[in-house]
Order: sequence, then structure tokens, then C-alpha cells
Amino acid sequence: AEFDIRLTPGSKPLRVKERIEELIREAGIPGIEVHVQARETAGYYESPDTPFARQLAETIEKITGRRPIFKILTGGTDAISIKHYTGIPCLGYGTSMTGQAHQPDERNTIENLVLGVKVYSAFPLIYRG
Repeated sequence: AEFDIRLTPGSKPLRVKERIEELIREAGIPGIEVHVQARETAGYYESPDTPFARQLAETIEKITGRRPIFKILTGGTDAISIKHYTGIPCLGYGTSMTGQAHQPDERNTIENLVLGVKVYSAFPLIYRG
């Protein structure tokens, strides 16, 4: 069997690896081999209280009329590498329709697409790092 664990910020990848190996040993099932690949870091977290996040939230609110809700995504993004190698803060933002991500018929509306373009265009003009 093969499985993928997406660790959220604050997790200890090497500890998770050790625990998986421990559980396999405890199960005592003969013939099981464990091959675990783990990195030393897990995820990326940008606090909603940083100037970057606050200014993005202000931009979104100006464009949409609604304050955004921040949440941690468990999937991978380029934010991890960008922040790690450049120090540039990153946040994911999109205007997708709820429940559409990674679906066979994934789609979005033109209205949402235009909304995203407005936010992405306005943010560099508003952001004062």
C-alpha cells in the first residue's frame, strides 16, 4: 500500500515518520516493508495578523465587499518554496466555487474569474511591505 500524508504547519515530519514505522512494527504482520520519505519541514503558515495578510484582506474586502476567511490548506503550493528560499510572504487566494477543486468537472464562473483578476491587479497597488 502507498499513501501520502500532507502535514500542516507545526507538525513534526520526522516524528510522524517514526510513528508510522512504530505502528507497523506493533501490528506484527509478517512481510511488511516500510519505505518512508519525509522532509524536515511541514507546510507553511502566514499569520493573518501580518501586514501582508491584512493588506490582502483589505484588498479583497474593497473589491468584493466581504472580509475573507483565512484557513489552512492541506495541499501543497509554491508558497512553501517561495517563502523558504526568498523570504517573500505568500498566501493562497482564489475565487473558485465551493466543492469544485480537483473534481472531474471542475469549473468556475466568468464572474468569479473577473473578480480574481480584479483582486490580483489591485493588490500590488495597495500592498506596502
